[in-house]
Amino acid sequence: MRILFLGMLLTLLVGPAFAADNSAAEPLLQQAHQSLQQTRMTDWSYQRTSINKGTTYVERFNPQAPAQQHWQLLSINGEAPTAAQLKTYANGKDPVTGHHLAKAQDGTRLGISHNTPGDLKRNQLIGCLPATGLTKVAETATTVTYSFKPDCSALIAEVKHDIMTDKHSKKSLADRQDEAKKSASTIRDLFSHTTGKLVITKAGPYIQSVQLKNPKPFTEMHVVNIKSFVVNDNFAPVAPGGKTVLMRDDVTLHGTAFIFKTIKQHTDVSFSDFKQVKAKSKTAASAAAGT
Repeated sequence: MRILFLGMLLTLLVGPAFAADNSAAEPLLQQAHQSLQQTRMTDWSYQRTSINKGTTYVERFNPQAPAQQHWQLLSINGEAPTAAQLKTYANGKDPVTGHHLAKAQDGTRLGISHNTPGDLKRNQLIGCLPATGLTKVAETATTVTYSFKPDCSALIAEVKHDIMTDKHSKKSLADRQDEAKKSASTIRDLFSHTTGKLVITKAGPYIQSVQLKNPKPFTEMHVVNIKSFVVNDNFAPVAPGGKTVLMRDDVTLHGTAFIFKTIKQHTDVSFSDFKQVKAKSKTAASAAAGT
């Protein structure tokens, strides 16, 4: 069912340039966008906390570690993992569900989540910010807030590109083209029911948060009723005066399928404890970016 694919689509994007209708505010928006870190974070280690289906995983990324060992599992639901769980994790599987862990296009293991703080090209909804039409709705001494109607053209282009250039896909060209077409249709339909809010911190300036949500319930694929769909992404400089990176990605989806089946999905991925180090290899750099 396509609804099961939505969670995957929510973590793919590319970050286009954008501007507001108000020309006086345009430099602020452009500067905030330029502060986003869109290159591989090869010189930072950090902690990633992933909450998925009620299970909390804490991992540590270290770009100095040998290939296939960039990620270390620190805890599951607040407790140290068992020897069996560590072995399962080292073999590329979720130690709780047994499902295969995500992999980058170069084959390196990405751990529990494929979200990484610096790879905004694939990890955030910046790709749904429109090129024009943002409206300033509030301003304080420290922030400016804009509303917008999502335009996911850049996101769709990135998703299609990823599908068509996936080196590990065993699907035929025709099947990949069909998958790209269906994915584009899903994204276009889903986000047509949402509105957006963008908050910029003046000091920097930098993008502080992006939110997409549905103002009212809607139906997807005629059989899936979406009551609540909310995406909250928060950003901050990785270091004082440094580039802006993703700090948290929170997605909630509530609804029903075929009337009687309840849909309740929530994923929350956050990053903390950034420490500057020196990358050991290009392979580590790829894992840091999730590419």
